Amino acid sequence: MQTRLFTMKTKTLVFFRYTLLAALVCFNFFAYAGEETYNSRKSGAAALTANATLSVKDAQYDYMYNNATTWSNSFDNTTVNNRIILAVDQYSSVMQNTAYTLSVEFIVTYNQWNAATHQFDTKTLAQNPILDINYSPIAKYKDKAVYQFLGGNFLTAKIKTVTINGAVVTSNFPVYIETEIQINRHYLLSPATRAPLAISSSLVDGKVQVYWGYLPGAEEYQLEWTYVNNFSNTGTALLDQQDIKLEANVFTHNSTRISTGDNFYRLPIVYEQGYLLFRVRGVGKSQADAYKKSVYSDWSINADSYTSVAAFPATAIFQIVQGHQSGMNWQYNMSYAEEGKNKAVVSYFDGSLRNRQAVTLMNTQNQSIVGETIYDYQGRPAVQVLPVPQENAIIGYKPNLNLNFAGQPYSKKDFDLDNGNCLVAAKPMDSSSVLSNGASTYYSKNNLELSAGALCNPFAPYVPSAKGYPFTQTQYTPDNTGRLKAQTGVGDQHQLGTKHETRYFYGKPTSQEELDRMFGSEVGDIVHYKKNMVIDPNGQISISYLDPQGRVVATALAGNPPVDALNQPLVDALPNVTPVQMNADLLNKTLRTDNDGIQQNIIANSKVYSQELLVSTSGVRDFHYKVVADKFTDLCTQAGIIKNICYNCVLDLS
Repeated sequence: MQTRLFTMKTKTLVFFRYTLLAALVCFNFFAYAGEETYNSRKSGAAALTANATLSVKDAQYDYMYNNATTWSNSFDNTTVNNRIILAVDQYSSVMQNTAYTLSVEFIVTYNQWNAATHQFDTKTLAQNPILDINYSPIAKYKDKAVYQFLGGNFLTAKIKTVTINGAVVTSNFPVYIETEIQINRHYLLSPATRAPLAISSSLVDGKVQVYWGYLPGAEEYQLEWTYVNNFSNTGTALLDQQDIKLEANVFTHNSTRISTGDNFYRLPIVYEQGYLLFRVRGVGKSQADAYKKSVYSDWSINADSYTSVAAFPATAIFQIVQGHQSGMNWQYNMSYAEEGKNKAVVSYFDGSLRNRQAVTLMNTQNQSIVGETIYDYQGRPAVQVLPVPQENAIIGYKPNLNLNFAGQPYSKKDFDLDNGNCLVAAKPMDSSSVLSNGASTYYSKNNLELSAGALCNPFAPYVPSAKGYPFTQTQYTPDNTGRLKAQTGVGDQHQLGTKHETRYFYGKPTSQEELDRMFGSEVGDIVHYKKNMVIDPNGQISISYLDPQGRVVATALAGNPPVDALNQPLVDALPNVTPVQMNADLLNKTLRTDNDGIQQNIIANSKVYSQELLVSTSGVRDFHYKVVADKFTDLCTQAGIIKNICYNCVLDLS
């Protein structure tokens, strides 16, 4: 006989499961959110034998029987459901190749509580339930039949007849019968009770574990804690416990509270030196309000009565001797959800307060996840490394996480050096090092979880290989504007120069007509608008127009549809679209008959026109221009003034 006990989180109440194995019979008990389920099961030939019986009993049956007049002061049974189940065992390892039909008739007796006489009455169902199932290896079939009724805290089902067609029943025949009792039960909580509190004296994986005793009637618990540091006013010494004064409302204005169905909680210690003070209380449901409203027990500690840390109960204090990463700049953010779930994110910064690394840990997982940002020579975030899970659940800065092939931390030297053709190409990271457990190792065939076997992580074989490039790289325009020039994807096929990166281009609308054809009179002058172009990794071009405030006022796809390796279009072309030739006045003249416009600069005695045109398709562009200038006329040559001027005469002046 084997008995197992474990707890798991549920909506409101601690979840228990007991398993009792004897031959082919098993018994289970579940309790959660005010709902408790008990069942027993028989499989194979033992389940399909005439006169075989199967019984299940409520865990509180004996208590109700022995305390007939007082048990209702401890709990209340809202509903009691009984079920008889006949089903195909979908988890059986036995392969059934033959179709069959199965019918089982049961004689059902049960003991139901009589509130008037304060005792259990034994009853038998007036009509025997008959459950039918069928099976087919090639067609749809009915694999489960359930008979349900109300009332029994003790249930017995006896098999009267078994009718099977098409198969022979063996000892391991993949069919089972099951009896089940499901009770919606609420335990009554006394507000005057208090849960005893205890705290582990040492850290385990960087966490402190807080325990408290079971409180009768509590469907969940609320744990609350607050942090006080032990630094002196000068910051040069540490205060003793008696010198750290506590205000009466220490838990009111500076505390954290969670709700959980467990009797323990693990809290990561991401604090400076000091003390954590804890208290806990139980939460139940109000019988007077049909169990819709919550009732609370007293807090385990009346915090208002303690004036210093030294006076606080020792069982509710945890001292933080060593502050978290005392030599580094870090920021801690904790998010909470129902049932005490939490997610801790700690960001680590360098001396210039640039975010270098972020570590994330959820208390539902046993692994921390680390992401890293690497900066270029100008201090701009240029490489974003994929987050990578670590073997432990410890929060802390991970030095030497992502390495180059020289065994040094991957840095700006590995991606921000010009290779001679104005292309800043990143070198791959080292994926062979099993010591760093960095992103390049995780996203490769050297993944440690692969070497540990599928039992460690069954999804490890499906982690893709980054081929040394488990990061994205950002290239900026060389004009100190901080604008993006190109941005890579993850993997070796999406790096700079592969034509599978995202490229960015910046310019202005070609002419006023380009804006007018979209917006009509609702648009301003061309000089106030910008036109940007983006080419995605598939070669698809998109255009966006921005107003003077930098807001996007129009977007469109442009260019020819991108094609795949077989020269097939990746997207469908728009139907019935005829290209329209557009003539643009690049000088932006007010009137077409004007000889001049505002789209040029006067430099000395020259007029210079210069503009970058964004081109979304390949092809021929025709540029037509002419220069119109007035003839030079000398007044001396005009009629009636001087005639017959000699332009080639040689004169000697003395």
